[in-house]
Amino acid sequence: MVNSMKKLFEQPGIQAIASSVIVTGLLVVGQNFGFFQILELRVFDWMMQITANSEPDSRLLIVGVNEEDIKELKQVPLSDEVINDLLGKLIKYKPRAIGLDIFRDIAINPGHDKLLKTLKQDEENDDLIVPICKHRDSTTPGISPPKGIENPDLKVGFSDVVEDTDGVIRRNLLLSQESNDCPTQYSLGLQLALKYLEAENIQAKFDAREGLQIGNVKFKPLTSNSGAYQNMDAGGEQILFKYRNSNQVAEKVSATDILRNKDDRELEDLVKDRVVLIGYTAPSLKDIFNTPYSSGKSDLSGGMAGVEIHANSVSQILSTVLNGEKLFWFLPESGEAFWIFLWTLPGGFIGTQAFKDRKNSIIAGLGFPTVLIVGNLIIFFTLSGWIPVVTPALGFILAAGSVIGVNGYIEWEERRKEDQIYKDQLQAKNSKES
Repeated sequence: MVNSMKKLFEQPGIQAIASSVIVTGLLVVGQNFGFFQILELRVFDWMMQITANSEPDSRLLIVGVNEEDIKELKQVPLSDEVINDLLGKLIKYKPRAIGLDIFRDIAINPGHDKLLKTLKQDEENDDLIVPICKHRDSTTPGISPPKGIENPDLKVGFSDVVEDTDGVIRRNLLLSQESNDCPTQYSLGLQLALKYLEAENIQAKFDAREGLQIGNVKFKPLTSNSGAYQNMDAGGEQILFKYRNSNQVAEKVSATDILRNKDDRELEDLVKDRVVLIGYTAPSLKDIFNTPYSSGKSDLSGGMAGVEIHANSVSQILSTVLNGEKLFWFLPESGEAFWIFLWTLPGGFIGTQAFKDRKNSIIAGLGFPTVLIVGNLIIFFTLSGWIPVVTPALGFILAAGSVIGVNGYIEWEERRKEDQIYKDQLQAKNSKES
Protein backbone atom coordinates (compact mmCIF):
# COMPACT_ATOMS: atom_id res chain seq x y z
CA MET A 1 0.00 0.00 0.00
CA VAL A 2 2.79 2.39 0.99
CA ASN A 3 4.77 1.60 -2.14
CA SER A 4 1.73 2.06 -4.38
CA MET A 5 1.00 5.46 -2.78
CA LYS A 6 4.64 6.41 -3.17
CA LYS A 7 4.59 5.49 -6.86
CA LEU A 8 1.37 7.44 -7.29
CA PHE A 9 2.90 10.63 -5.87
CA GLU A 10 5.98 10.17 -8.01
CA GLN A 11 3.84 10.72 -11.12
CA PRO A 12 4.43 14.25 -12.52
CA GLY A 13 0.74 15.13 -12.95
CA ILE A 14 -0.16 14.10 -9.40
CA GLN A 15 2.83 16.00 -8.03
CA ALA A 16 1.85 19.19 -9.88
CA ILE A 17 -1.81 19.08 -8.82
CA ALA A 18 -1.10 18.10 -5.21
CA SER A 19 1.52 20.83 -4.75
CA SER A 20 -0.79 23.41 -6.34
CA VAL A 21 -3.69 22.54 -4.08
CA ILE A 22 -1.54 22.58 -0.93
CA VAL A 23 0.24 25.84 -1.82
CA THR A 24 -3.03 27.52 -2.81
CA GLY A 25 -4.58 26.53 0.51
CA LEU A 26 -1.64 27.88 2.49
CA LEU A 27 -1.61 31.14 0.53
CA VAL A 28 -5.35 31.67 0.94
CA VAL A 29 -5.01 31.18 4.70
CA GLY A 30 -2.05 33.58 4.79
CA GLN A 31 -3.99 36.07 2.69
CA ASN A 32 -6.95 35.93 5.07
CA PHE A 33 -4.59 36.79 7.93
CA GLY A 34 -3.32 39.79 5.94
CA PHE A 35 0.25 38.52 5.52
CA PHE A 36 0.48 39.78 1.93
CA GLN A 37 -1.62 42.95 2.20
CA ILE A 38 1.22 45.47 2.35
CA LEU A 39 3.00 43.82 -0.61
CA GLU A 40 -0.19 43.84 -2.70
CA LEU A 41 -0.76 47.50 -1.79
CA ARG A 42 2.75 48.40 -2.94
CA VAL A 43 2.12 46.63 -6.25
CA PHE A 44 -1.14 48.59 -6.52
CA ASP A 45 0.83 51.82 -5.99
CA TRP A 46 3.32 50.83 -8.67
CA MET A 47 0.56 50.11 -11.17
CA MET A 48 -1.12 53.41 -10.31
CA GLN A 49 2.15 55.22 -11.00
CA ILE A 50 2.65 53.41 -14.31
CA THR A 51 -0.86 54.10 -15.63
CA ALA A 52 -1.22 57.75 -14.54
CA ASN A 53 -1.37 59.98 -17.62
CA SER A 54 -4.63 61.98 -17.42
CA GLU A 55 -4.71 65.67 -18.19
CA PRO A 56 -5.82 68.15 -15.50
CA ASP A 57 -9.59 68.23 -15.02
CA SER A 58 -10.89 71.36 -16.74
CA ARG A 59 -14.01 71.34 -14.54
CA LEU A 60 -11.96 72.22 -11.45
CA LEU A 61 -9.78 75.07 -10.23
CA ILE A 62 -7.54 74.98 -7.15
CA VAL A 63 -6.79 78.25 -5.36
CA GLY A 64 -3.75 77.24 -3.36
CA VAL A 65 -2.28 79.23 -0.49
CA ASN A 66 1.42 78.70 -1.16
CA GLU A 67 4.65 79.88 0.47
CA GLU A 68 4.73 83.08 -1.64
CA ASP A 69 1.19 83.95 -0.52
CA ILE A 70 2.17 83.57 3.13
CA LYS A 71 5.16 85.88 2.63
CA GLU A 72 3.19 88.48 0.71
CA LEU A 73 0.11 88.46 2.93
CA LYS A 74 2.27 88.20 6.06
CA GLN A 75 -0.20 85.97 7.86
CA VAL A 76 -0.86 82.34 8.62
CA PRO A 77 -3.48 81.13 9.02
CA LEU A 78 -5.32 83.42 6.63
CA SER A 79 -7.57 85.92 8.37
CA ASP A 80 -11.33 85.85 7.92
CA GLU A 81 -11.02 89.10 6.02
CA VAL A 82 -8.73 87.61 3.40
CA ILE A 83 -10.93 84.53 3.03
CA ASN A 84 -14.02 86.73 2.73
CA ASP A 85 -12.31 88.78 0.00
CA LEU A 86 -11.38 85.57 -1.85
CA LEU A 87 -14.93 84.24 -1.67
CA GLY A 88 -16.44 87.55 -2.77
CA LYS A 89 -14.19 87.77 -5.80
CA LEU A 90 -14.81 84.15 -6.82
CA ILE A 91 -18.60 84.33 -6.41
CA LYS A 92 -18.64 87.30 -8.78
CA TYR A 93 -17.55 85.04 -11.67
CA LYS A 94 -20.23 82.38 -11.17
CA PRO A 95 -18.54 79.10 -10.30
CA ARG A 96 -20.79 76.08 -9.79
CA ALA A 97 -19.41 75.51 -6.30
CA ILE A 98 -16.66 76.72 -3.96
CA GLY A 99 -15.02 74.37 -1.47
CA LEU A 100 -13.41 76.14 1.47
CA ASP A 101 -10.85 73.59 2.71
CA ILE A 102 -9.79 75.85 5.57
CA PHE A 103 -11.21 75.40 9.06
CA ARG A 104 -13.18 78.29 10.48
CA ASP A 105 -14.54 76.94 13.75
CA ILE A 106 -13.07 79.94 15.57
CA ALA A 107 -12.74 83.57 14.56
CA ILE A 108 -9.48 84.69 12.91
CA ASN A 109 -9.96 88.45 12.97
CA PRO A 110 -10.14 90.88 11.35
CA GLY A 111 -13.20 90.19 9.22
CA HIS A 112 -14.99 87.43 11.13
CA ASP A 113 -18.41 89.09 11.09
CA LYS A 114 -18.07 89.81 7.37
CA LEU A 115 -17.22 86.17 6.65
CA LEU A 116 -20.18 84.86 8.63
CA LYS A 117 -22.45 87.31 6.79
CA THR A 118 -21.12 86.11 3.42
CA LEU A 119 -21.72 82.46 4.37
CA LYS A 120 -25.22 83.31 5.60
CA GLN A 121 -26.12 85.20 2.41
CA ASP A 122 -24.74 82.39 0.29
CA GLU A 123 -26.80 79.80 2.16
CA GLU A 124 -29.96 81.85 1.55
CA ASN A 125 -29.24 82.68 -2.10
CA ASP A 126 -26.70 80.98 -4.39
CA ASP A 127 -25.69 78.16 -2.04
CA LEU A 128 -22.28 77.82 -3.67
CA ILE A 129 -19.89 77.72 -0.72
CA VAL A 130 -19.09 74.46 1.08
CA PRO A 131 -17.08 74.98 4.29
CA ILE A 132 -15.57 72.03 6.16
CA CYS A 133 -15.63 70.26 9.49
CA LYS A 134 -13.81 67.20 10.81
CA HIS A 135 -14.99 64.19 12.81
CA ARG A 136 -13.34 63.27 16.08
CA ASP A 137 -11.08 60.19 15.96
CA SER A 138 -8.90 58.27 18.40
CA THR A 139 -6.00 60.73 18.16
CA THR A 140 -7.47 64.13 17.27
CA PRO A 141 -10.50 66.12 18.37
CA GLY A 142 -13.33 67.04 16.04
CA ILE A 143 -13.48 70.46 14.37
CA SER A 144 -16.80 72.24 13.90
CA PRO A 145 -17.97 74.14 10.81
CA PRO A 146 -18.31 77.96 10.89
CA LYS A 147 -21.03 79.16 13.27
CA GLY A 148 -24.47 80.16 12.10
CA ILE A 149 -24.99 77.65 9.28
CA GLU A 150 -28.60 76.54 9.55
CA ASN A 151 -28.51 73.32 7.52
CA PRO A 152 -25.00 71.90 7.91
CA ASP A 153 -25.80 68.41 6.61
CA LEU A 154 -26.56 69.84 3.17
CA LYS A 155 -24.22 72.82 3.34
CA VAL A 156 -21.01 71.49 4.93
CA GLY A 157 -18.56 68.78 3.86
CA PHE A 158 -16.25 66.79 6.12
CA SER A 159 -12.54 66.90 5.39
CA ASP A 160 -11.67 63.49 6.90
CA VAL A 161 -9.40 61.27 4.83
CA VAL A 162 -8.73 57.56 5.34
CA GLU A 163 -5.12 56.43 5.64
CA ASP A 164 -3.99 52.84 5.31
CA THR A 165 -1.69 51.35 7.93
CA ASP A 166 1.35 52.57 5.97
CA GLY A 167 0.04 56.16 5.93
CA VAL A 168 -0.99 56.17 2.26
CA ILE A 169 -4.41 57.44 1.15
CA ARG A 170 -5.86 54.89 -1.26
CA ARG A 171 -9.52 55.07 -0.24
CA ASN A 172 -12.02 57.83 -0.96
CA LEU A 173 -14.44 58.29 1.96
CA LEU A 174 -17.68 59.69 0.50
CA LEU A 175 -20.18 59.34 3.34
CA SER A 176 -19.87 59.03 7.11
CA GLN A 177 -22.11 59.35 10.12
CA GLU A 178 -22.87 62.79 11.52
CA SER A 179 -21.37 63.78 14.85
CA ASN A 180 -21.70 66.69 17.25
CA ASP A 181 -18.42 68.11 16.00
CA CYS A 182 -19.15 67.54 12.32
CA PRO A 183 -22.91 67.48 11.62
CA THR A 184 -22.81 66.25 8.02
CA GLN A 185 -22.82 62.89 6.26
CA TYR A 186 -21.16 64.18 3.11
CA SER A 187 -17.48 64.57 2.28
CA LEU A 188 -16.25 67.85 0.84
CA GLY A 189 -15.57 66.13 -2.48
CA LEU A 190 -19.05 64.62 -2.68
CA GLN A 191 -20.80 67.88 -1.73
CA LEU A 192 -18.92 69.78 -4.43
CA ALA A 193 -19.52 67.11 -7.07
CA LEU A 194 -23.25 67.06 -6.31
CA LYS A 195 -23.48 70.84 -6.64
CA TYR A 196 -21.74 70.63 -10.02
CA LEU A 197 -24.09 67.87 -11.16
CA GLU A 198 -27.21 69.82 -10.12
CA ALA A 199 -26.64 72.02 -13.17
CA GLU A 200 -26.75 68.84 -15.27
CA ASN A 201 -30.07 67.84 -13.63
CA ILE A 202 -28.38 64.81 -12.06
CA GLN A 203 -29.47 63.94 -8.55
CA ALA A 204 -28.14 61.59 -5.90
CA LYS A 205 -29.92 59.20 -3.60
CA PHE A 206 -28.72 57.02 -0.78
CA ASP A 207 -30.23 53.81 0.48
CA ALA A 208 -28.85 51.84 3.41
CA ARG A 209 -29.25 48.65 1.42
CA GLU A 210 -28.29 49.82 -2.08
CA GLY A 211 -25.71 52.45 -1.11
CA LEU A 212 -25.01 55.71 -2.94
CA GLN A 213 -26.38 56.26 -6.43
CA ILE A 214 -25.75 59.38 -8.51
CA GLY A 215 -27.82 59.51 -11.67
CA ASN A 216 -27.68 55.99 -13.07
CA VAL A 217 -24.32 55.16 -11.47
CA LYS A 218 -24.14 53.04 -8.34
CA PHE A 219 -21.12 53.62 -6.15
CA LYS A 220 -20.66 50.13 -4.75
CA PRO A 221 -18.80 50.59 -1.45
CA LEU A 222 -15.69 48.74 -0.37
CA THR A 223 -16.05 45.86 2.04
CA SER A 224 -13.52 44.89 4.70
CA ASN A 225 -11.96 42.33 2.31
CA SER A 226 -12.13 44.14 -1.04
CA GLY A 227 -9.08 43.50 -3.22
CA ALA A 228 -5.96 42.96 -1.13
CA TYR A 229 -7.52 44.44 1.99
CA GLN A 230 -8.14 42.11 4.89
CA ASN A 231 -10.28 43.14 7.85
CA MET A 232 -9.88 46.82 7.14
CA ASP A 233 -12.30 49.38 8.55
CA ALA A 234 -14.86 49.86 5.77
CA GLY A 235 -17.08 52.21 7.80
CA GLY A 236 -19.13 54.77 5.93
CA GLU A 237 -19.22 54.66 2.14
CA GLN A 238 -15.74 54.21 0.69
CA ILE A 239 -14.49 53.60 -2.83
CA LEU A 240 -10.94 52.97 -4.01
CA PHE A 241 -9.30 56.21 -5.10
CA LYS A 242 -8.52 56.54 -8.78
CA TYR A 243 -6.16 59.51 -8.76
CA ARG A 244 -6.25 61.56 -11.92
CA ASN A 245 -2.47 61.94 -12.11
CA SER A 246 0.59 62.53 -9.97
CA ASN A 247 1.28 66.14 -10.85
CA GLN A 248 -1.78 68.31 -11.31
CA VAL A 249 -5.37 67.21 -10.87
CA ALA A 250 -6.62 70.65 -11.97
CA GLU A 251 -5.41 74.07 -12.98
CA LYS A 252 -3.90 75.79 -9.98
CA VAL A 253 -3.53 79.48 -9.09
CA SER A 254 -2.38 81.18 -5.91
CA ALA A 255 -4.54 83.15 -3.51
CA THR A 256 -2.74 86.39 -4.34
CA ASP A 257 -3.33 85.75 -8.05
CA ILE A 258 -7.05 85.89 -7.36
CA LEU A 259 -6.87 88.81 -4.93
CA ARG A 260 -4.52 91.12 -6.82
CA ASN A 261 -3.06 90.05 -10.11
CA LYS A 262 -5.79 88.71 -12.38
CA ASP A 263 -7.95 90.90 -14.65
CA ASP A 264 -11.71 90.34 -14.95
CA ARG A 265 -11.67 88.47 -18.27
CA GLU A 266 -8.93 86.11 -17.14
CA LEU A 267 -10.68 85.46 -13.83
CA GLU A 268 -13.97 84.72 -15.56
CA ASP A 269 -12.26 82.17 -17.83
CA LEU A 270 -10.69 80.53 -14.79
CA VAL A 271 -13.74 80.43 -12.54
CA LYS A 272 -17.01 80.35 -14.49
CA ASP A 273 -18.88 77.01 -14.27
CA ARG A 274 -16.03 75.33 -12.41
CA VAL A 275 -15.72 73.77 -8.99
CA VAL A 276 -13.24 75.96 -7.11
CA LEU A 277 -11.35 74.60 -4.10
CA ILE A 278 -9.49 76.88 -1.71
CA GLY A 279 -6.85 75.38 0.56
CA TYR A 280 -3.29 75.43 1.84
CA THR A 281 -0.63 74.02 -0.49
CA ALA A 282 2.45 75.42 1.27
CA PRO A 283 4.65 72.51 2.48
CA SER A 284 5.56 74.45 5.64
CA LEU A 285 1.96 74.08 6.86
CA LYS A 286 2.31 70.28 6.74
CA ASP A 287 -1.03 69.58 5.12
CA ILE A 288 0.67 67.11 2.77
CA PHE A 289 -0.48 63.49 2.53
CA ASN A 290 1.08 60.34 1.13
CA THR A 291 -0.54 58.89 -1.99
CA PRO A 292 0.26 55.91 -4.23
CA TYR A 293 2.59 58.26 -6.09
CA SER A 294 4.71 58.82 -2.98
CA SER A 295 4.81 55.13 -2.02
CA GLY A 296 8.38 53.99 -1.48
CA LYS A 297 9.79 57.55 -1.55
CA SER A 298 11.50 59.15 1.42
CA ASP A 299 10.89 62.77 0.34
CA LEU A 300 7.65 64.66 -0.29
CA SER A 301 7.57 63.93 -4.02
CA GLY A 302 4.29 62.29 -4.91
CA GLY A 303 2.59 63.68 -1.82
CA MET A 304 -0.48 65.87 -2.21
CA ALA A 305 -1.93 68.76 -0.25
CA GLY A 306 -5.28 68.08 1.37
CA VAL A 307 -7.04 70.39 -1.07
CA GLU A 308 -5.59 68.35 -3.96
CA ILE A 309 -6.86 65.11 -2.37
CA HIS A 310 -10.36 66.61 -2.22
CA ALA A 311 -10.02 67.82 -5.82
CA ASN A 312 -9.17 64.26 -6.88
CA SER A 313 -12.32 63.10 -5.09
CA VAL A 314 -14.47 65.59 -7.00
CA SER A 315 -12.80 64.67 -10.28
CA GLN A 316 -13.29 60.94 -9.72
CA ILE A 317 -17.00 61.35 -8.97
CA LEU A 318 -17.61 63.62 -11.97
CA SER A 319 -15.60 61.37 -14.30
CA THR A 320 -17.54 58.32 -13.13
CA VAL A 321 -20.96 59.94 -13.54
CA LEU A 322 -20.38 62.09 -16.63
CA ASN A 323 -17.61 60.30 -18.52
CA GLY A 324 -18.40 56.67 -17.78
CA GLU A 325 -15.10 56.04 -16.01
CA LYS A 326 -15.25 52.72 -14.17
CA LEU A 327 -14.80 52.34 -10.45
CA PHE A 328 -12.35 49.68 -9.31
CA TRP A 329 -13.76 46.16 -9.20
CA PHE A 330 -12.50 43.05 -7.41
CA LEU A 331 -12.82 39.29 -7.52
CA PRO A 332 -14.83 37.57 -4.79
CA GLU A 333 -12.77 35.59 -2.28
CA SER A 334 -13.57 32.30 -4.04
CA GLY A 335 -12.50 33.88 -7.33
CA GLU A 336 -9.20 35.01 -5.82
CA ALA A 337 -8.55 31.48 -4.53
CA PHE A 338 -9.20 30.05 -8.01
CA TRP A 339 -6.98 32.77 -9.55
CA ILE A 340 -4.12 31.78 -7.24
CA PHE A 341 -4.63 28.09 -8.13
CA LEU A 342 -4.50 28.92 -11.85
CA TRP A 343 -0.97 30.26 -11.34
CA THR A 344 0.31 27.64 -8.90
CA LEU A 345 -0.66 24.82 -11.29
CA PRO A 346 1.79 25.72 -14.11
CA GLY A 347 4.44 26.24 -11.43
CA GLY A 348 3.89 22.68 -10.28
CA PHE A 349 4.14 21.28 -13.82
CA ILE A 350 7.28 23.28 -14.55
CA GLY A 351 8.77 21.89 -11.35
CA THR A 352 8.22 18.33 -12.63
CA GLN A 353 10.34 19.10 -15.70
CA ALA A 354 13.16 20.93 -13.95
CA PHE A 355 15.54 17.92 -13.87
CA LYS A 356 14.61 16.77 -17.38
CA ASP A 357 14.76 20.07 -19.29
CA ARG A 358 16.56 22.63 -17.17
CA LYS A 359 16.93 25.34 -19.84
CA ASN A 360 13.26 25.50 -20.82
CA SER A 361 12.20 25.21 -17.20
CA ILE A 362 14.25 28.29 -16.33
CA ILE A 363 12.78 30.20 -19.29
CA ALA A 364 9.24 29.22 -18.29
CA GLY A 365 9.98 29.97 -14.63
CA LEU A 366 10.96 33.53 -15.54
CA GLY A 367 8.30 33.97 -18.22
CA PHE A 368 5.17 33.06 -16.27
CA PRO A 369 5.62 35.66 -13.46
CA THR A 370 6.44 38.27 -16.09
CA VAL A 371 3.25 37.43 -17.97
CA LEU A 372 1.32 37.61 -14.69
CA ILE A 373 2.61 41.09 -13.80
CA VAL A 374 2.48 42.63 -17.29
CA GLY A 375 -0.85 40.98 -18.11
CA ASN A 376 -2.38 42.19 -14.87
CA LEU A 377 -1.20 45.72 -15.58
CA ILE A 378 -2.29 45.83 -19.22
CA ILE A 379 -5.45 43.73 -19.14
CA PHE A 380 -6.96 44.13 -15.68
CA PHE A 381 -5.68 47.31 -14.04
CA THR A 382 -6.31 49.49 -17.08
CA LEU A 383 -9.87 48.12 -17.02
CA SER A 384 -10.16 49.11 -13.35
CA GLY A 385 -9.66 45.61 -12.00
CA TRP A 386 -7.55 45.06 -8.90
CA ILE A 387 -6.50 41.42 -9.02
CA PRO A 388 -3.92 39.80 -6.71
CA VAL A 389 -0.37 39.72 -8.08
CA VAL A 390 1.87 38.84 -5.13
CA THR A 391 0.02 35.71 -3.99
CA PRO A 392 -0.25 34.04 -7.43
CA ALA A 393 3.39 34.88 -8.22
CA LEU A 394 4.44 33.47 -4.86
CA GLY A 395 2.20 30.45 -5.48
CA PHE A 396 3.88 29.79 -8.82
CA ILE A 397 7.32 29.91 -7.19
CA LEU A 398 6.37 27.81 -4.17
CA ALA A 399 4.58 25.16 -6.24
CA ALA A 400 7.55 24.85 -8.59
CA GLY A 401 10.01 24.86 -5.70
CA SER A 402 8.11 22.25 -3.70
CA VAL A 403 7.95 19.83 -6.64
CA ILE A 404 11.63 20.40 -7.41
CA GLY A 405 12.42 19.78 -3.75
CA VAL A 406 10.38 16.57 -3.64
CA ASN A 407 11.91 15.23 -6.84
CA GLY A 408 15.35 16.21 -5.65
CA TYR A 409 14.76 14.27 -2.46
CA ILE A 410 13.45 11.26 -4.41
CA GLU A 411 16.51 11.33 -6.67
CA TRP A 412 18.83 11.66 -3.66
CA GLU A 413 17.03 8.79 -1.90
CA GLU A 414 17.38 6.55 -4.96
CA ARG A 415 21.08 7.33 -5.25
CA ARG A 416 21.55 6.69 -1.54
CA LYS A 417 19.86 3.31 -1.88
CA GLU A 418 21.97 2.45 -4.93
CA ASP A 419 25.10 3.46 -3.03
CA GLN A 420 24.02 1.38 -0.06
CA ILE A 421 23.33 -1.64 -2.26
CA TYR A 422 26.74 -1.22 -3.87
CA LYS A 423 28.39 -0.98 -0.45
CA ASP A 424 26.51 -4.03 0.83
CA GLN A 425 27.51 -6.02 -2.25
CA LEU A 426 31.13 -4.90 -1.92
CA GLN A 427 31.17 -5.80 1.77
CA ALA A 428 29.67 -9.23 1.05
CA LYS A 429 32.25 -9.83 -1.66
CA ASN A 430 35.11 -8.86 0.63
CA SER A 431 33.75 -11.07 3.42
CA LYS A 432 33.46 -14.01 1.02
CA GLU A 433 37.04 -13.55 -0.26
CA SER A 434 38.40 -13.35 3.29
